[in-house]
Amino acid sequence: MSQSRDNAVSRTKIAVSASLLVIGLAIALPVFGEKKPQSLLPPGFSQSPTAVPDSEPKAPKSTNGDSGSSDLLDDLKLNTPDQKNTTAAKKDDSARFSGMDALGNAVAAVDEGDAIPAESYDLAPELRRSLAQVGLLAPNAGGFGEHAFGATRGPALESVMRKTAAPIASRWVSILLRRALLSDALTPSHVNGADWTAERAWLLLRMGEADSARMLIQRVDQDNYTPKLYAVAMQSALANADLASFCPIVPKATELSDEPSWSFARAICASLSGESGSASSYLREAQSDSGIRGIDSQLAERVIGAGKNTRHAVVIEWGDVSWLTTWRFGMASAVGLAIPSNLYANARPNVRAWAARAPMLKASDRVDAADWAAALGVFSNQALVDFYSSLADDVDAIRNDNSPQGLLRTAYVGESIAARTAACQALWNAPNIDPVHQYARLILTARAAIRIPVDDDLKKYSDTLTASMMTAGLDIQAQRWSKIANEGSDEVARRTWGLLAVGAPTRVVDISDRQISAYRSTGELRSRFLVAALAGLGRISPGDAGRLANDYNVAIGHKSAWSQAIDAAAARGEAGTVAVLAAAGMQSLNWSQIPAEHLFHIISALKRVGLEPEARMVAAEALTRA
Repeated sequence: MSQSRDNAVSRTKIAVSASLLVIGLAIALPVFGEKKPQSLLPPGFSQSPTAVPDSEPKAPKSTNGDSGSSDLLDDLKLNTPDQKNTTAAKKDDSARFSGMDALGNAVAAVDEGDAIPAESYDLAPELRRSLAQVGLLAPNAGGFGEHAFGATRGPALESVMRKTAAPIASRWVSILLRRALLSDALTPSHVNGADWTAERAWLLLRMGEADSARMLIQRVDQDNYTPKLYAVAMQSALANADLASFCPIVPKATELSDEPSWSFARAICASLSGESGSASSYLREAQSDSGIRGIDSQLAERVIGAGKNTRHAVVIEWGDVSWLTTWRFGMASAVGLAIPSNLYANARPNVRAWAARAPMLKASDRVDAADWAAALGVFSNQALVDFYSSLADDVDAIRNDNSPQGLLRTAYVGESIAARTAACQALWNAPNIDPVHQYARLILTARAAIRIPVDDDLKKYSDTLTASMMTAGLDIQAQRWSKIANEGSDEVARRTWGLLAVGAPTRVVDISDRQISAYRSTGELRSRFLVAALAGLGRISPGDAGRLANDYNVAIGHKSAWSQAIDAAAARGEAGTVAVLAAAGMQSLNWSQIPAEHLFHIISALKRVGLEPEARMVAAEALTRA
């Protein structure tokens, strides 16, 4: 009995220590690239407890073409029971949570007036899904298992996730974070399962993972929805340009929220059901109650006009519109309206990833978006190749062998090695190509690079070929170039050596002080990343790691709230928590703003939780993109 009590106390201490450490991180977490730390909380979360944030992003209230509203992509305002209850917000977690619901989920203690009435739900009790464990990915499908988040408490994880600015620097860390957020894992303690699902889906949306967010939300039965999940479900429907998906929840949402987006949604759903008279009536009511006119109202009218039994067309003029909101993206994309490129330029990159998968938009209008989706980790190599292949349906593209799709065809199935190599080179070195699109081209050619044999005549391409294969995790195929890397002494050979030193599954290159010193000529930042990666992977001894870290100014011994949190999560074997914290440590799309010591802790933590192959790919990506 005493031993059981001691074990229980020990588990409690671990959970409390883990949460305190992550909460400390949430307070200290900086925004990279800023001169001083800055809160990453969106409006609504950083308000005082007495302030009641809006429950749902508003379609901008304007009577003309545009408004002064900020971008809804960054301005999601969620209204949770705890935020509406001032007294509860001031209490500690043990007081805020009164127990478990019928499904075994921790539930917040709220006033009866805040409770959501259970709606009629025609589903047999045995078919209802528990909120105690929500997710899609089983361990054999890339998930991290039911204990992915271990002892870390829900509010602490939510705080870090909310503060994480996404998209993040590393494509591979983003892929890991997607796997963590989609894992079929136990809901952490002290958080409602539906709210936890909403938090995960919201982060997925900010990462550009619209499809994943929608699938995750669909794992929750509708009678378990909370205000937060209703709000994120609306954002997910817009991000996917799948307006029909919010129709099942519109009746309940309009009861819970007076936000104009739900009023317009009611009109849209009536139109999609063929009830044109009701749609027109609801639309007039929404316009009258909200005062919304201009582009936002016009887009809703355009969607309604495309519904059943309607013959009403609205001309959309973008001339006076200066920025893109989730509402505008979702409404326009749902009816196949091309959005001006200048609006994408002013929006966060995750919107481009949404556009890449928008089925109503022409493929030719989504080329830029597809490259961004690949660079952000939303598109795989296969998805990107499939997209570019679909462009070949364009007759003009078929005639132009120098188009990206024409070059891609040659890169994969060219009749000669020389032709395939030249096509790859043309894709990599396209004129006026920026770093994001250049990295996307490396992803595009990953499997084409496998077909190019190791040859002294081709060694001048060894670094780019190796980097290209690493983008798709083709590490075994990439290590064929180790002989070139070991024997060469020029910059290309050194860059190839660095990629294989950190990315190959085994030690296929000589890792020595001489080689590390020679690698310094490839760039100072790249060299610092190399030392951090070798130390994190354990490919140099602890003594050498300390000495080289000092020589290259990599503060691997420095402790911060973030480093302590990710190291502790790795020690507990919490792969999901490690993925969340790894993303928090890479909050910039500019690799020059990622501290080398962050790379060290991320790679080390991933290796400790059994994700060593992914850790190597993160390291190779850092050397490629530095």
